[in-house]
Amino acid sequence: MVDLGGDRHSIRLRNYDYSQSGLYFVTTCAENRSCLFGVVDDGEMHLNEAGRMVQEAWESIPRFWDAEIDVFVVMPNHVHGIVVLGDARVSADTGRGRARAPAPTKSEQDSTLSTVIGRFKSFTSGQHRKGVLERGWLPVSGTLRQRSFYEHIIRNDADLDRIRLIRARADLLFIYDERGRMLYANDPDQQPAPRLYLAYTSGGYVIRFGQSISDATAAQLRAIVDEQPPVEEARTVLTTVSSIQDVLGKPARRRDGGPAYRFPEPLSWMGAAIQVTAANVHLARDTFPWLLTELAEWWPCFAVVQDGAAVSVCFSSRIGPAVCEAGVETLPAFRRRGYAATVTAAWAAAIRDSGRTPLYSTSWGNLASQGVARRLGLTMFGADVVWP
Repeated sequence: MVDLGGDRHSIRLRNYDYSQSGLYFVTTCAENRSCLFGVVDDGEMHLNEAGRMVQEAWESIPRFWDAEIDVFVVMPNHVHGIVVLGDARVSADTGRGRARAPAPTKSEQDSTLSTVIGRFKSFTSGQHRKGVLERGWLPVSGTLRQRSFYEHIIRNDADLDRIRLIRARADLLFIYDERGRMLYANDPDQQPAPRLYLAYTSGGYVIRFGQSISDATAAQLRAIVDEQPPVEEARTVLTTVSSIQDVLGKPARRRDGGPAYRFPEPLSWMGAAIQVTAANVHLARDTFPWLLTELAEWWPCFAVVQDGAAVSVCFSSRIGPAVCEAGVETLPAFRRRGYAATVTAAWAAAIRDSGRTPLYSTSWGNLASQGVARRLGLTMFGADVVWP
Protein backbone atom coordinates (compact mmCIF):
# COMPACT_ATOMS: atom_id res chain seq x y z
CA MET A 1 0.00 0.00 0.00
CA VAL A 2 1.17 3.51 -0.78
CA ASP A 3 -0.11 6.73 0.72
CA LEU A 4 -0.44 9.26 -2.10
CA GLY A 5 -2.16 11.89 -0.01
CA GLY A 6 -5.67 10.62 -0.77
CA ASP A 7 -7.37 7.27 -0.34
CA ARG A 8 -4.97 4.47 0.46
CA HIS A 9 -4.94 1.68 -2.10
CA SER A 10 -3.32 -1.74 -2.00
CA ILE A 11 -0.39 -2.71 -4.20
CA ARG A 12 -0.93 -6.38 -3.34
CA LEU A 13 -2.01 -8.41 -6.35
CA ARG A 14 -5.74 -9.12 -6.35
CA ASN A 15 -6.69 -12.75 -5.70
CA TYR A 16 -3.08 -13.75 -4.99
CA ASP A 17 -2.53 -16.02 -1.99
CA TYR A 18 0.36 -14.48 -0.06
CA SER A 19 0.55 -17.50 2.24
CA GLN A 20 1.64 -19.82 -0.56
CA SER A 21 5.22 -20.97 -1.05
CA GLY A 22 7.32 -18.44 -2.89
CA LEU A 23 10.09 -15.88 -2.86
CA TYR A 24 9.19 -12.25 -2.22
CA PHE A 25 11.39 -9.21 -2.71
CA VAL A 26 10.33 -6.81 0.06
CA THR A 27 11.00 -3.14 0.81
CA THR A 28 9.86 -1.64 4.12
CA CYS A 29 10.55 2.00 4.99
CA ALA A 30 10.94 4.03 8.18
CA GLU A 31 8.09 6.36 9.06
CA ASN A 32 8.32 9.54 6.96
CA ARG A 33 11.45 7.96 5.42
CA SER A 34 13.47 9.31 8.35
CA CYS A 35 17.15 8.31 8.32
CA LEU A 36 17.28 6.38 11.58
CA PHE A 37 19.50 3.38 10.91
CA GLY A 38 22.88 4.86 10.02
CA VAL A 39 24.66 6.78 7.28
CA VAL A 40 26.18 6.16 3.88
CA ASP A 41 29.79 7.33 3.71
CA ASP A 42 31.88 7.03 0.55
CA GLY A 43 29.39 4.54 -0.89
CA GLU A 44 29.40 2.26 2.19
CA MET A 45 26.55 1.82 4.67
CA HIS A 46 27.50 2.31 8.34
CA LEU A 47 24.82 1.04 10.74
CA ASN A 48 24.18 2.73 14.05
CA GLU A 49 22.71 0.92 17.08
CA ALA A 50 19.18 1.17 15.72
CA GLY A 51 20.36 -0.14 12.36
CA ARG A 52 22.08 -3.10 13.97
CA MET A 53 18.89 -3.87 15.88
CA VAL A 54 16.91 -3.86 12.61
CA GLN A 55 19.51 -6.07 10.93
CA GLU A 56 19.46 -8.61 13.74
CA ALA A 57 15.65 -8.62 13.81
CA TRP A 58 15.55 -9.36 10.08
CA GLU A 59 18.10 -12.13 10.51
CA SER A 60 15.90 -13.64 13.24
CA ILE A 61 12.92 -14.17 10.92
CA PRO A 62 13.72 -17.87 10.24
CA ARG A 63 13.78 -18.63 13.98
CA PHE A 64 10.16 -17.70 14.55
CA TRP A 65 8.19 -18.39 11.36
CA ASP A 66 8.10 -20.89 8.54
CA ALA A 67 10.14 -18.49 6.44
CA GLU A 68 13.72 -18.07 5.32
CA ILE A 69 15.69 -15.01 4.25
CA ASP A 70 18.05 -14.50 1.35
CA VAL A 71 20.11 -11.41 0.55
CA PHE A 72 19.08 -8.19 2.31
CA VAL A 73 20.45 -4.76 3.12
CA VAL A 74 19.62 -2.18 5.77
CA MET A 75 19.84 1.37 4.45
CA PRO A 76 19.49 4.66 6.40
CA ASN A 77 15.69 4.73 6.07
CA HIS A 78 14.60 1.37 4.66
CA VAL A 79 15.28 -2.34 4.37
CA HIS A 80 15.43 -4.37 1.14
CA GLY A 81 15.34 -8.15 1.43
CA ILE A 82 14.11 -11.43 -0.01
CA VAL A 83 11.73 -13.49 2.14
CA VAL A 84 11.16 -17.15 1.29
CA LEU A 85 7.90 -18.79 2.38
CA GLY A 86 7.06 -22.48 2.56
CA ASP A 87 8.88 -24.94 0.33
CA ALA A 88 10.45 -22.37 -2.00
CA ARG A 89 13.87 -22.61 -0.42
CA VAL A 90 16.80 -20.62 -1.80
CA SER A 91 19.37 -22.80 -3.56
CA ALA A 92 22.43 -20.67 -2.75
CA ASP A 93 23.90 -20.35 0.72
CA THR A 94 23.74 -16.69 1.70
CA GLY A 95 26.08 -17.12 4.63
CA ARG A 96 23.85 -15.01 6.87
CA GLY A 97 23.92 -15.68 10.59
CA ARG A 98 20.98 -15.85 12.93
CA ALA A 99 20.12 -13.06 15.32
CA ARG A 100 21.58 -12.75 18.77
CA ALA A 101 19.09 -10.10 19.89
CA PRO A 102 15.64 -10.86 21.40
CA ALA A 103 12.94 -11.51 18.81
CA PRO A 104 9.13 -11.62 18.74
CA THR A 105 7.64 -14.71 20.36
CA LYS A 106 4.81 -15.29 17.87
CA SER A 107 3.32 -18.49 16.53
CA GLU A 108 5.29 -20.19 13.81
CA GLN A 109 2.10 -21.39 12.14
CA ASP A 110 0.74 -18.16 10.66
CA SER A 111 3.33 -17.22 8.04
CA THR A 112 1.70 -15.19 5.32
CA LEU A 113 3.97 -12.50 3.95
CA SER A 114 1.91 -9.76 5.62
CA THR A 115 2.12 -11.56 8.96
CA VAL A 116 5.89 -11.99 8.80
CA ILE A 117 6.55 -8.39 7.78
CA GLY A 118 3.89 -7.04 10.15
CA ARG A 119 5.45 -8.76 13.14
CA PHE A 120 8.93 -7.69 12.06
CA LYS A 121 7.73 -4.09 11.97
CA SER A 122 5.91 -4.43 15.31
CA PHE A 123 8.96 -5.89 17.02
CA THR A 124 11.43 -3.34 15.64
CA SER A 125 9.06 -0.49 16.53
CA GLY A 126 8.96 -1.71 20.13
CA GLN A 127 12.73 -2.11 20.29
CA HIS A 128 13.17 1.35 18.80
CA ARG A 129 10.90 2.96 21.40
CA LYS A 130 12.94 1.26 24.09
CA GLY A 131 16.17 2.52 22.49
CA VAL A 132 14.82 6.08 22.37
CA LEU A 133 14.01 5.99 26.08
CA GLU A 134 17.08 4.13 27.30
CA ARG A 135 19.86 4.83 24.80
CA GLY A 136 19.05 8.17 23.23
CA TRP A 137 18.18 6.91 19.74
CA LEU A 138 16.57 9.34 17.32
CA PRO A 139 12.81 9.48 17.99
CA VAL A 140 9.98 9.36 15.47
CA SER A 141 6.38 10.49 15.66
CA GLY A 142 4.19 7.40 15.71
CA THR A 143 5.54 3.97 14.82
CA LEU A 144 9.03 3.23 13.54
CA ARG A 145 7.84 2.00 10.15
CA GLN A 146 5.24 2.99 7.60
CA ARG A 147 2.08 0.89 7.67
CA SER A 148 2.64 -0.45 4.17
CA PHE A 149 5.45 -2.26 2.44
CA TYR A 150 6.35 -3.04 -1.16
CA GLU A 151 6.97 -6.49 -2.65
CA HIS A 152 7.59 -8.32 -5.88
CA ILE A 153 6.89 -12.02 -6.32
CA ILE A 154 9.99 -13.96 -7.41
CA ARG A 155 8.83 -16.92 -9.44
CA ASN A 156 11.86 -19.23 -9.64
CA ASP A 157 15.62 -19.50 -9.07
CA ALA A 158 16.35 -17.83 -12.40
CA ASP A 159 14.21 -14.84 -11.41
CA LEU A 160 15.97 -14.72 -8.05
CA ASP A 161 19.37 -14.69 -9.70
CA ARG A 162 18.34 -11.89 -12.08
CA ILE A 163 16.88 -9.67 -9.35
CA ARG A 164 20.07 -10.13 -7.33
CA LEU A 165 22.11 -9.01 -10.32
CA ILE A 166 20.06 -5.92 -11.21
CA ARG A 167 20.08 -4.85 -7.55
CA ALA A 168 23.84 -5.34 -7.35
CA ARG A 169 24.27 -3.41 -10.59
CA ALA A 170 22.06 -0.52 -9.38
CA ASP A 171 24.21 -0.32 -6.25
CA LEU A 172 27.32 -0.32 -8.43
CA LEU A 173 26.27 2.40 -10.86
CA PHE A 174 25.83 5.27 -8.41
CA ILE A 175 27.06 6.80 -5.17
CA TYR A 176 24.19 7.36 -2.72
CA ASP A 177 23.48 9.74 0.14
CA GLU A 178 22.28 8.79 3.62
CA ARG A 179 18.67 8.59 2.36
CA GLY A 180 19.56 6.17 -0.41
CA ARG A 181 19.20 8.89 -3.08
CA MET A 182 21.58 8.88 -6.05
CA LEU A 183 24.27 11.56 -5.86
CA TYR A 184 26.55 10.92 -8.83
CA ALA A 185 27.90 8.17 -11.06
CA ASN A 186 30.27 5.67 -9.47
CA ASP A 187 33.19 6.33 -11.80
CA PRO A 188 36.25 8.60 -11.75
CA ASP A 189 34.40 11.34 -13.67
CA GLN A 190 31.55 11.41 -11.09
CA GLN A 191 28.92 12.73 -13.48
CA PRO A 192 25.68 13.93 -11.81
CA ALA A 193 23.15 11.20 -11.14
CA PRO A 194 19.91 11.11 -13.16
CA ARG A 195 16.51 12.07 -11.80
CA LEU A 196 15.27 8.49 -12.02
CA TYR A 197 16.80 5.08 -12.62
CA LEU A 198 14.60 2.05 -13.33
CA ALA A 199 16.03 -1.43 -13.91
CA TYR A 200 13.89 -4.43 -14.77
CA THR A 201 14.08 -8.16 -15.31
CA SER A 202 11.77 -11.15 -15.10
CA GLY A 203 12.49 -11.19 -11.37
CA GLY A 204 11.09 -7.68 -10.77
CA TYR A 205 12.09 -4.03 -10.74
CA VAL A 206 14.64 -1.81 -9.03
CA ILE A 207 13.89 1.92 -8.85
CA ARG A 208 16.26 4.61 -7.56
CA PHE A 209 15.66 8.34 -7.18
CA GLY A 210 17.84 11.40 -7.65
CA GLN A 211 18.14 14.39 -5.36
CA SER A 212 15.51 16.47 -7.18
CA ILE A 213 12.66 13.96 -6.72
CA SER A 214 10.42 14.83 -3.76
CA ASP A 215 9.23 12.14 -1.36
CA ALA A 216 5.67 12.53 -2.61
CA THR A 217 6.75 12.13 -6.22
CA ALA A 218 8.93 9.16 -5.30
CA ALA A 219 5.89 7.48 -3.68
CA GLN A 220 3.84 8.04 -6.84
CA LEU A 221 6.56 6.62 -9.05
CA ARG A 222 7.10 3.60 -6.81
CA ALA A 223 3.36 2.90 -6.81
CA ILE A 224 3.29 2.93 -10.62
CA VAL A 225 6.15 0.45 -10.81
CA ASP A 226 4.94 -1.81 -8.01
CA GLU A 227 1.55 -2.26 -9.68
CA GLN A 228 3.19 -3.72 -12.79
CA PRO A 229 3.77 -7.47 -13.24
CA PRO A 230 7.35 -8.54 -14.00
CA VAL A 231 8.36 -8.44 -17.65
CA GLU A 232 8.67 -11.75 -19.47
CA GLU A 233 12.06 -10.84 -20.92
CA ALA A 234 14.40 -7.88 -20.86
CA ARG A 235 13.63 -6.66 -24.39
CA THR A 236 10.03 -5.95 -23.40
CA VAL A 237 8.95 -2.34 -23.93
CA LEU A 238 7.80 -1.08 -20.54
CA THR A 239 4.18 0.05 -20.41
CA THR A 240 5.01 2.23 -17.39
CA VAL A 241 7.20 4.71 -19.31
CA SER A 242 4.40 7.08 -20.30
CA SER A 243 2.88 7.03 -16.79
CA ILE A 244 6.29 7.75 -15.26
CA GLN A 245 6.85 10.58 -17.71
CA ASP A 246 3.48 12.09 -16.77
CA VAL A 247 4.58 12.19 -13.11
CA LEU A 248 8.05 13.55 -13.90
CA GLY A 249 6.53 16.28 -16.04
CA LYS A 250 6.69 17.37 -19.66
CA PRO A 251 8.16 18.24 -22.03
CA ALA A 252 9.85 14.88 -21.99
CA ARG A 253 13.61 14.83 -21.67
CA ARG A 254 15.76 12.35 -23.53
CA ARG A 255 15.75 8.90 -21.94
CA ASP A 256 18.75 6.60 -21.92
CA GLY A 257 19.09 2.94 -21.13
CA GLY A 258 19.80 -0.46 -22.56
CA PRO A 259 20.52 -4.14 -21.89
CA ALA A 260 22.77 -5.62 -19.20
CA TYR A 261 24.57 -8.94 -19.64
CA ARG A 262 26.27 -11.62 -17.61
CA PHE A 263 29.20 -13.73 -18.79
CA PRO A 264 28.99 -17.47 -19.45
CA GLU A 265 31.04 -19.93 -17.47
CA PRO A 266 33.51 -20.87 -18.68
CA LEU A 267 34.52 -18.20 -21.19
CA SER A 268 35.68 -19.78 -24.44
CA TRP A 269 36.78 -16.75 -26.48
CA MET A 270 40.33 -17.02 -27.76
CA GLY A 271 42.68 -14.16 -28.53
CA ALA A 272 45.87 -12.45 -27.52
CA ALA A 273 45.40 -9.77 -24.87
CA ILE A 274 47.87 -8.48 -22.30
CA GLN A 275 47.18 -6.88 -18.94
CA VAL A 276 48.15 -3.23 -18.84
CA THR A 277 50.35 -2.50 -15.84
CA ALA A 278 52.60 0.30 -14.66
CA ALA A 279 55.47 -1.45 -16.42
CA ASN A 280 53.88 -1.44 -19.88
CA VAL A 281 51.30 1.37 -19.76
CA HIS A 282 53.52 3.29 -22.19
CA LEU A 283 51.93 1.12 -24.91
CA ALA A 284 48.81 3.28 -24.51
CA ARG A 285 50.63 6.63 -24.59
CA ASP A 286 49.59 7.57 -28.13
CA THR A 287 46.23 5.78 -28.26
CA PHE A 288 44.64 5.89 -24.80
CA PRO A 289 46.74 8.53 -23.02
CA TRP A 290 44.37 8.86 -20.05
CA LEU A 291 45.58 5.44 -18.87
CA LEU A 292 49.01 6.89 -18.10
CA THR A 293 47.68 8.73 -15.05
CA GLU A 294 44.44 6.88 -14.31
CA LEU A 295 45.34 3.19 -14.71
CA ALA A 296 44.69 2.31 -11.06
CA GLU A 297 41.20 3.81 -11.23
CA TRP A 298 40.16 1.46 -14.05
CA TRP A 299 41.73 -1.78 -12.75
CA PRO A 300 42.12 -4.30 -14.27
CA CYS A 301 42.80 -3.21 -17.82
CA PHE A 302 43.59 -5.47 -20.80
CA ALA A 303 44.73 -4.51 -24.29
CA VAL A 304 45.31 -5.86 -27.76
CA VAL A 305 48.62 -4.44 -29.02
CA GLN A 306 49.50 -3.85 -32.68
CA ASP A 307 52.84 -2.42 -33.82
CA GLY A 308 53.80 -1.46 -30.29
CA ALA A 309 50.61 0.39 -29.43
CA ALA A 310 47.39 -0.57 -27.64
CA VAL A 311 44.52 -0.49 -30.16
CA SER A 312 41.69 -1.94 -28.06
CA VAL A 313 41.26 -1.89 -24.27
CA CYS A 314 38.79 -3.23 -21.72
CA PHE A 315 38.77 -1.90 -18.17
CA SER A 316 36.50 -1.65 -15.13
CA SER A 317 34.23 1.30 -15.78
CA ARG A 318 32.76 0.75 -12.30
CA ILE A 319 34.28 -1.24 -9.46
CA GLY A 320 32.32 -2.66 -6.54
CA PRO A 321 32.95 -5.18 -3.77
CA ALA A 322 30.86 -7.89 -5.45
CA VAL A 323 30.42 -6.87 -9.10
CA CYS A 324 32.36 -4.86 -11.71
CA GLU A 325 31.22 -3.52 -15.06
CA ALA A 326 33.23 -3.49 -18.26
CA GLY A 327 34.19 -0.47 -20.32
CA VAL A 328 35.56 -1.07 -23.83
CA GLU A 329 37.25 1.23 -26.34
CA THR A 330 38.70 0.30 -29.74
CA LEU A 331 40.36 2.64 -32.20
CA PRO A 332 38.13 3.13 -35.29
CA ALA A 333 40.70 1.69 -37.70
CA PHE A 334 40.83 -1.57 -35.72
CA ARG A 335 37.15 -2.29 -35.25
CA ARG A 336 35.35 -5.39 -36.61
CA ARG A 337 38.43 -7.56 -36.01
CA GLY A 338 37.26 -9.21 -32.79
CA TYR A 339 39.64 -7.19 -30.62
CA ALA A 340 36.86 -5.84 -28.38
CA ALA A 341 35.70 -9.37 -27.63
CA THR A 342 39.26 -10.48 -26.93
CA VAL A 343 40.03 -7.79 -24.35
CA THR A 344 36.58 -8.10 -22.76
CA ALA A 345 36.98 -11.85 -22.25
CA ALA A 346 40.40 -11.35 -20.66
CA TRP A 347 39.01 -8.65 -18.36
CA ALA A 348 36.07 -10.84 -17.30
CA ALA A 349 38.40 -13.73 -16.42
CA ALA A 350 40.50 -11.42 -14.22
CA ILE A 351 37.40 -10.08 -12.46
CA ARG A 352 36.27 -13.61 -11.71
CA ASP A 353 39.71 -14.44 -10.37
CA SER A 354 39.30 -11.52 -7.94
CA GLY A 355 36.11 -13.09 -6.55
CA ARG A 356 33.76 -10.61 -8.22
CA THR A 357 31.06 -11.01 -10.87
CA PRO A 358 31.81 -9.37 -14.25
CA LEU A 359 28.95 -7.51 -15.96
CA TYR A 360 28.62 -5.89 -19.37
CA SER A 361 26.07 -3.32 -20.52
CA THR A 362 25.39 -0.99 -23.40
CA SER A 363 22.67 1.18 -24.91
CA TRP A 364 19.90 -0.05 -27.19
CA GLY A 365 21.34 2.03 -30.00
CA ASN A 366 24.89 0.69 -29.76
CA LEU A 367 24.64 -2.25 -32.15
CA ALA A 368 28.42 -2.76 -32.28
CA SER A 369 28.57 -3.23 -28.51
CA GLN A 370 25.63 -5.61 -28.65
CA GLY A 371 27.56 -7.51 -31.31
CA VAL A 372 30.46 -7.97 -28.86
CA ALA A 373 27.98 -9.45 -26.37
CA ARG A 374 26.72 -11.90 -29.00
CA ARG A 375 30.23 -12.98 -30.01
CA LEU A 376 31.09 -13.73 -26.39
CA GLY A 377 27.83 -15.60 -25.79
CA LEU A 378 26.73 -13.21 -23.03
CA THR A 379 23.26 -13.61 -21.53
CA MET A 380 20.98 -10.59 -21.14
CA PHE A 381 19.66 -10.66 -17.57
CA GLY A 382 17.97 -7.26 -17.47
CA ALA A 383 17.72 -3.76 -18.84
CA ASP A 384 17.23 -0.23 -17.59
CA VAL A 385 15.72 3.16 -18.36
CA VAL A 386 17.31 6.40 -17.15
CA TRP A 387 15.67 9.83 -16.97
CA PRO A 388 18.44 12.48 -16.88
